[in-house]
Amino acid sequence: MRKLKTLWMPDFQSRNPKVANGNSNFGNRMLETDSSGIRRFPVLDSRIPHAIRNMGFGLVFAFMTNASLGAAPRTIHAESWPALFSEYQNDPAYEAFKNARDSMYDDKYDAAVREFRALVKKYPRTQYLAESYFWIAYCLEKAGKDDEQAFQAYKLVADSYQNSRWADDARASMVQLAKRLYGKGKQEYKVYLEQSGEDPDEDVKLAALAALGQLESEEALPVLLDVLKSPKSSRRLKEKAIFAISQIGGEEAMKVLEDLAKNDRDPEVQEKAVFWIGQEGGEASLAKLLNIFRTSQNQAVREKCVFSISQIGGAKAIAMLENVAKTDKDPKMQEKAVFWIGQEGSEASLNSLLEIYNATQNPELKEKVVFSISQIGGERALQILERFAKDDSNPAIQEKAIFWIGQEGSEQSLSTLLAIFKATKNQQAREKVVFSISQIGGERAMSVLSDLARDDTDPAIQEKAIFWIGQEGSSASLDLLLEIFNATKNQEAREKVVFSISQIGGEKAMRILGKMARDDADPAIQEKAVFWIGQEGDDSSVGELIEIYRTTAQPEVRKKVLFSLSQIGTGRAVDHLIEVAKNDEDLQLRTKAIFWLGQTRSDKAKKALLEIINR
Repeated sequence: MRKLKTLWMPDFQSRNPKVANGNSNFGNRMLETDSSGIRRFPVLDSRIPHAIRNMGFGLVFAFMTNASLGAAPRTIHAESWPALFSEYQNDPAYEAFKNARDSMYDDKYDAAVREFRALVKKYPRTQYLAESYFWIAYCLEKAGKDDEQAFQAYKLVADSYQNSRWADDARASMVQLAKRLYGKGKQEYKVYLEQSGEDPDEDVKLAALAALGQLESEEALPVLLDVLKSPKSSRRLKEKAIFAISQIGGEEAMKVLEDLAKNDRDPEVQEKAVFWIGQEGGEASLAKLLNIFRTSQNQAVREKCVFSISQIGGAKAIAMLENVAKTDKDPKMQEKAVFWIGQEGSEASLNSLLEIYNATQNPELKEKVVFSISQIGGERALQILERFAKDDSNPAIQEKAIFWIGQEGSEQSLSTLLAIFKATKNQQAREKVVFSISQIGGERAMSVLSDLARDDTDPAIQEKAIFWIGQEGSSASLDLLLEIFNATKNQEAREKVVFSISQIGGEKAMRILGKMARDDADPAIQEKAVFWIGQEGDDSSVGELIEIYRTTAQPEVRKKVLFSLSQIGTGRAVDHLIEVAKNDEDLQLRTKAIFWLGQTRSDKAKKALLEIINR
């Protein structure tokens, strides 16, 4: 079993909104979370007192950055608690407290103990009294000379200053020291750990439960069961008790978890119990999980069983999941089983997935199998997907297989896609191959698409290849598109090239479209080029359109330019429309320019139109 030996600490973040919202990068870095949801500090001696938590983020951060590294806090931001700070500054013991605290910050624990003790003796009514006693205990603990003395010092705070903000922290510290002392053979401290399970402060209780679990003794089970049975126990407390039971391990602990998984009224408690049974590992856990799966009526619990079986892994776990995938009456459960078989990632899981594929008639489950095979990856998985992709009898599976081969993204998958393209007679499958090749990308993929785009024998494939070259979006793809444009005799393919060049955009694309609009022998191509230049919509495209208007002799192309300028509608575009409307020798073009000026709704256009009317 994988034991989680890092010391669990109460979740101080929940008491500080700024930290809970993730505004402290340091806090996020220092805290680790295991699969039980328990937050852990990497360093064992990293307790953050409630009193410090409740004073605000600045002080929490100050304590974390030092206490978590084994030192007392060195920086306290008074701005986060000005009223408290001002009140304490007026205390006659303030200077003595500050000096003692500075000694503690400098890791001079013996000196700090002496100074704090002198303070409480000289100023028995100071507001620093409970805090000073707490720091005495803290320094004794840090000095590491006598854990029992430190325990008693914390006990003084917990017993004598129960209403202070330091009492809960003292009790939490006592739990940790009691665990340490019990580990050294001091049996009397086990009683304290058990009694702490009844502490009214939940964080103290949680710390005690975690400590009990780490003792790995079945004698702690009755205490933990009492927590689980108590109507006063919160879900959070129950979940930590379940975790503690899982850490104890052994047959009795597993029986308790199995009973919880089957019979507890709270589904979330059931799920936690299932999870920790899975973490125990081994065939006994597999048998328990299968039993829970078969008897439970709770969908979430059954799903957790499937997940936990998968986490144990091995041949027996795969066989169980395969049986679920083949025989369970719930299609969703079948799909979960298939997914987790795929995540296991071995040859055995590939064999199991093929068995499921061949056994099921459920098309959705077959698609899930194809996905899971793709996630395993490797040469054999690719071969299986290729076989599916070449089978025209099941187009839906065929297309899924092609898609996932493309997602694999290697040179081998590109070669596999080409082989599928040549083998299949299914047009949709061929188009899916073109798409998947484009998703792989790279020089070889673009070269393959270029070859397909030059082949006029299959216009549908040709247009798809052109489109996906355009989506690649680079200067190299512009060059390829221009080569295709010059090579193909297919009018629709040439128009698709114009569109794809426009979608890439940028200065180079505009120059290419401008040249097509001015020089191409096909008026339809010229008009398409003009239209897509206009869709670019900036001043550079206005300049290109004006140049086309001045250099082309085609009236229809010039009309398209006027339309595109009106759609852009910038000052420069409107100025050219006005120029044409007032001065062009071609009456039809002047009329078009006047019409499109009316569509621009600009004040400059209105003024020009009035001038034309009044001439």
